[in-house]
Amino acid sequence: MPWIIQPAYLGSKMVRISQAEVDALVAAQTARRIFANWYKTQDVPPPASVPISSIEPTVLGAPRVGSPMMTDNGIWQHNPSTYAYKWYAAGVVIAGATTATYTPVAGDLGKTIQSEVIASNAAGPSAPVKSNPTPAVVAATSGDPEPIPVNVLPPLINGSPQVGKAITITQGTWSGEVESFVYQWEVDNNDLPGATGNSYTPVAADEGKMLEAFVIAINSGGMSEEAHAVPVGPIAPAAAARETVKPAKSPVETTKTKDSTAAKPAAKPAPSTSPATKPTTPTEQDSKSSEYSTKVVVAKTDDKAVAGKVTAPKEGEEDGKE
Repeated sequence: MPWIIQPAYLGSKMVRISQAEVDALVAAQTARRIFANWYKTQDVPPPASVPISSIEPTVLGAPRVGSPMMTDNGIWQHNPSTYAYKWYAAGVVIAGATTATYTPVAGDLGKTIQSEVIASNAAGPSAPVKSNPTPAVVAATSGDPEPIPVNVLPPLINGSPQVGKAITITQGTWSGEVESFVYQWEVDNNDLPGATGNSYTPVAADEGKMLEAFVIAINSGGMSEEAHAVPVGPIAPAAAARETVKPAKSPVETTKTKDSTAAKPAAKPAPSTSPATKPTTPTEQDSKSSEYSTKVVVAKTDDKAVAGKVTAPKEGEEDGKE
């Protein structure tokens, strides 16, 4: 029988177990490793919903035989990652037209053109969404057609991209007559749905990515090739909000304010320079406070005591009796 050293919780004691028990332990460990490896390969749960269209796609370009047209993707919810395309002439699907561009042929003359877009994410494909139909396709221009615009100087993205801050792109320089321009913004080579103007404001999801854009020029001869601007970035985070802090008063101003509002202590009397005056006694005060002083006396007449008051005038005046 084989020997096996038990785990630490049993110490280092050697115990004897059967071959069947060894086989069971090995099988259990193998099963755990297989499960762990399988679990690591599992994908993140898919989104809760397939893409849903918010704004239908739009066909760009003149519906003219021989003039290229293109469709944008429209705007979608639930973060689509890929798109599929179809084209229709007078409501009938055009065989082989499965890209974002289509050039009408002679057989499309007098028919309207529509694009169809299907967006997909990890949850699956969306329902197909069609563009509005174009005007009827017209014949090619008689004589020499107007040349399609050709880019001479590429467009330029102005400034450094930052979340929450609008940034613009120039049209670039083109040869020939140009009737209109089409713009498309991208982050890390992925089109931004709905970002088809000459300006774009990055959002939080764009932070850290490279910002790109291209321009297409259109005239009666058709659409030009895409003219790409040099990418800029990475896109910086949003600027921190500035707080307005009220400046504190200086210590000098505070002290001054306190001094001006606090009650001032009573000033000490100035020392007298006149000679000291002798305090007046209570007797003198009483005598000076009245012109006469009154005394109670007792007189004895015919063996009877008689009480009365005597008012004494000040010096130099006669006594008086009551």
